[in-house]
Amino acid sequence: MAALILSSITILVQIAALGLALRLGRITGKWLAWAAIASAVLLMTALHGLSLYNMVAAGLTPAPNPLPHVATLLVSALLTLGLAVLGTFFQAFNRAQQGLRKSQERLDNVRRTAEEGIWILNADDRTVYANEQAAHLVDLPLEQLVGQPAIETAHLVGMSDATERLARLHEGYSDQFETRLHGGTSNEKCILVSASPMMDEQGRYAGTVAMFTDIAECKRAEEALRASEAHYRTMIERLRETVYRMSLPDGRYEYVSPSALDTLGVAADELLDKPLLIHELIHPDCAEDFARMWKRLLAGEVPATYEYKIIDPAGHERWIIQSNAPVHDRDGNPVAIEGICRDITERKEAEEALRRRERYLTTVDRVARMLLPSLPEIPYENVLEIIGPASGASRVYVFLNSRGPDGNLRTSERAEWCAPGITAQIRNPRLQNLEFAEFSRHRLETLSRGEAISSCVADLSPDEQAFFVPLGIKAILLLPLIVDNEFVGLVGFDNCVDERPWQPIEVEFLSAAAADLAHAVKRCRAEEALRASEEQHRQLFEAATDAFLIFDLNGKVAAANRAACNMYGYSRNELVGLTGQRIIHADHYHKFESFKEQLRTTGRFFAESVDVRKGGTAFDVEVHGTAISYAGQPHLLAVVRDVTRRKRTAAALRESEERYRMIAEFASDCVYWRAPDGKPVYISSGCVENTGYTVEEFVALPELFVSIVHPADRALWEEHENDALNDGAPEPLEFRIITKLGQTRWVSHACRAIRDASNQFRGVRGSYRDITERKEAEQERERLISELKTALAKVKTLSGLLPICASCKKIRDDKGYWEQIEDYIRQRSEAEFSHGICPDCVRKLYPDLADHVERERKKREDRQEGRGRSSS
Repeated sequence: MAALILSSITILVQIAALGLALRLGRITGKWLAWAAIASAVLLMTALHGLSLYNMVAAGLTPAPNPLPHVATLLVSALLTLGLAVLGTFFQAFNRAQQGLRKSQERLDNVRRTAEEGIWILNADDRTVYANEQAAHLVDLPLEQLVGQPAIETAHLVGMSDATERLARLHEGYSDQFETRLHGGTSNEKCILVSASPMMDEQGRYAGTVAMFTDIAECKRAEEALRASEAHYRTMIERLRETVYRMSLPDGRYEYVSPSALDTLGVAADELLDKPLLIHELIHPDCAEDFARMWKRLLAGEVPATYEYKIIDPAGHERWIIQSNAPVHDRDGNPVAIEGICRDITERKEAEEALRRRERYLTTVDRVARMLLPSLPEIPYENVLEIIGPASGASRVYVFLNSRGPDGNLRTSERAEWCAPGITAQIRNPRLQNLEFAEFSRHRLETLSRGEAISSCVADLSPDEQAFFVPLGIKAILLLPLIVDNEFVGLVGFDNCVDERPWQPIEVEFLSAAAADLAHAVKRCRAEEALRASEEQHRQLFEAATDAFLIFDLNGKVAAANRAACNMYGYSRNELVGLTGQRIIHADHYHKFESFKEQLRTTGRFFAESVDVRKGGTAFDVEVHGTAISYAGQPHLLAVVRDVTRRKRTAAALRESEERYRMIAEFASDCVYWRAPDGKPVYISSGCVENTGYTVEEFVALPELFVSIVHPADRALWEEHENDALNDGAPEPLEFRIITKLGQTRWVSHACRAIRDASNQFRGVRGSYRDITERKEAEQERERLISELKTALAKVKTLSGLLPICASCKKIRDDKGYWEQIEDYIRQRSEAEFSHGICPDCVRKLYPDLADHVERERKKREDRQEGRGRSSS
């Protein structure tokens, strides 16, 4: 029974291995290789299923040896575990690739959807990237831009001083200029080019990022203004930019267009009435530069353009670009300035967002490169050294979760980075074994769902403020680390300077870095599990009861387990290095050559063979082979099982089965075994003699077991079968059946439920015996008894008080007449009389004969007494 259970579990494990092999085929896309593995597993499952069927059909007599089945189960479990580990590895690898592709797609989408043209040069001033807007502006296909030197395409965009401008970019200076584009199929265009150099960590020039803004409309408007003075004021009124004229050297505004309210947030009348109002709007960061520029304006030094930042009366920050043109008198002295102020806040924000994106992308890339190699443990401190400066946070830290003795989720600070001047909290005992319930349980639920928490501390609940305020935190960003849908920790960002909420773009890119960290945690866990699995496999290799032999491609033993040494009688040192010829019987060595060839081509092998022990003793073996990698090189694994005892047992089992079959087939009773679904597992040939139906008919029509029961006895039969299912072994039941020829026969039916060691229902075993002759004899006996009872009921009886003469013994009847006693009884019953003489009368009437009669009586009594003693 133990072997039956082990075989059943082995089949389930092999089915799981089959599913894992098919899943690996789907994950890796290499269906052919994994389908071969799945086919081998399916073959193993079919063989064990056949073995299980044979054991069940044999009734488990005699009991099989469970040790081979234990070994098979261990091998199948080892295979299933290996497939599961491979599936987890390939799935993690695919997820990492998908995450990298999605990150790249997001960056490409940002570049493609930017309103301005983007043109990126490398350190050799060759174009490495240009979006569609840039290609459209320069009227060239993208493929003609990418990879070409910028200086060679400069004549297409009207940059005669391109060499000087590139040289300044190499020196680290940003540049902004206007140029006209000509040539190609489109009309002439006017664009504003803003170029910023990119420097590496050593301060060396690494390339340039240029933004192209189409300002053709603005230029056309300026030309139209110069061309038509009549439309001057009308056009100015309609412009979104603020047009002004300021006299020199007093700095008073002579004209300010009404759009000043939209551009500067101040009405034109206010600027006219209060010339120095612009000084009050200047942002403190730009105050010094604006003061120097104002002095230059008053001195007549008019720069073409300059940018500055203001704070409008509503408190909003705005970036303004001011274009100036001097107005001279006849002597050439500057007397006024005419200019345009344009709100470029959106452009500045876009530029800042672009720089921030580039900074974050670089950070994410560095983090990914650091975490990509396989590491014994994650360098959290090094990762934070990269993320911290790029994030703009005051403090960046990593917390890892664990379960406390009470089962509650706790978290502890694992690593930390702090900006200069910020107090570190890595040694704060309050941040070790911290329960989430201490500051917010619903925050734990948010993080467990994989959602970020971004908020100013002032917007949190009082309990949460009580936790964060003592740490000097004004704004927080918490990003969860999710591994296989499990919340394992978080990456946190503190702002201890101002209450600035984290922008969505910041959350997005920092989440990407946190995702890379989570993938690294997952990979480290997987590698740790793999190392544990390898150690477990090594232990299983040594603890296996089957012999494990690892051969190199030349057929020499490279490694062997303890069971192999015991099986072949060699020490491990003696066994390693032997060839197959030393341990395989000469008559079966050709199978070893087939073993090597099949494993090189198909990767699987199975055969029965005969091996030889060290002393020369031959024994039967069963060999399973597979191709493996050992010590980084391809090798062949042979799992050898000694089946000598099993073959002997199988032969004895076949002999026992044959005896059982002969007994069942030659018995006159109909013996059967029905499965739980009602179909016969076995039925003896006695069914023909008892029912007229053949074995084949019962197999084809399992409902015959019910339909042959006489309709009048069917309810009784169904109750009897239910009793067998519930009680196990009810009393035999006698009922009628209708044979195939339509005859009604009496049978005695005995059955019982069959259950295995785990009390699982396996069917019903029963037998039919024809008792028709016995039933007919019993019925005849009952008929005779009934007739006798009827006859006795008809016999006349004498009862009541009979008047009899004391002398002559006559009886008086009801009419008063006296009759002889013989006549009286004869008339009133069916009794007849025969006359004799009693001993007393003989002695009285015939004295001479009395002695003779007495002697005869004694002899008769003595004979009867002697017969009684002999019988006892």
